[in-house]
Amino acid sequence: MMKALGTALVSCALVATAAAASDKGRNPEKVTKELAKYERTGKTKTCINVSRIRNTKVLDDYTIIFNGRNKTSYLVNLDNRCHGLGFEESIAYTVRAGSLCRSDIFSVINRGGGFIRSTCGLASFEEMKKLPKDQQKKQQAQSE
Repeated sequence: MMKALGTALVSCALVATAAAASDKGRNPEKVTKELAKYERTGKTKTCINVSRIRNTKVLDDYTIIFNGRNKTSYLVNLDNRCHGLGFEESIAYTVRAGSLCRSDIFSVINRGGGFIRSTCGLASFEEMKKLPKDQQKKQQAQSE
């Protein structure tokens, strides 16, 4: 009986540890707050033209927003954790044929030394529309 109880406790501890490990690198508060500024369209693209990218905002180890020049932005939810991405918040990528595409590789750049910390693959780009400031505040209030 004691051996079975001990095994059950170890199993529960392993499940709890695995669940906690899967949340590492996630920042749900930051993601929710930032996404409240946008209307998600549900439309996805496999590639985006880099000439339309104004800036990039890293939210955590799984989430990047590419802000466009025309109030259209693109959300990328990575398929796998990109270690150090949320901490460094700096990426570099190589452009081929003027586009950035799903499965293209990007590098996480260390803030202090400029060296590559890790490399990761992009996922699909979900199109989002930037909300007017008054709607952003309303969305943020609803999400809190």
